Amino acid sequence: MPNKVISFMETYFIAIKIPEEIEKKIKEKTEGRFNNAFIGKEVAMGNHHLIIKSYGNLTDDSLEELIERLSTVEFEGFDLRMGRLDFIQKKFAGNLWISFKSDRLNQLVKTIWGTVGWSDNRFKPHVTLYKVKKTLDAPKVKAIANSIRFGGISFKVDKFALMKSEALPTGARYSVVEEFSLE
Repeated sequence: MPNKVISFMETYFIAIKIPEEIEKKIKEKTEGRFNNAFIGKEVAMGNHHLIIKSYGNLTDDSLEELIERLSTVEFEGFDLRMGRLDFIQKKFAGNLWISFKSDRLNQLVKTIWGTVGWSDNRFKPHVTLYKVKKTLDAPKVKAIANSIRFGGISFKVDKFALMKSEALPTGARYSVVEEFSLE
């Protein structure tokens, strides 16, 4: 019997990685708070990121062209203050995420999109904390989310990255393909 070859899906996206010290602060504020409210998976430490633009698979040529275009982005770094915790529910599933409202972030996103030739007015900057497979108590999730405050937590955005996501049987694995500095 021949060995079965398992192929894994690779997708690419442009993102701002969340610094480890900020991830720890997020975990301190959320850990254990949502017990018995939903069934889902917490995004692992080291994997938190704010997606700017998602892509599917890219050919080698497309990937090279994208890296070349992103290397031309000129933008000054800035401080990004964390927003509120939101629960976005779709039927019985959903996502628990931190939203951001920042003019500088919006300007950076528009600059990057202009560089890669894309735009979308529906963009909502966020960092996913939990991928909810089944909500057990939606009012409880929303009440807990509304009670958690991230006031005063901010971080310096001094780079963004082109990242790769590989879908593996154990879950998604993220890696940085290329980083781009903001001066």
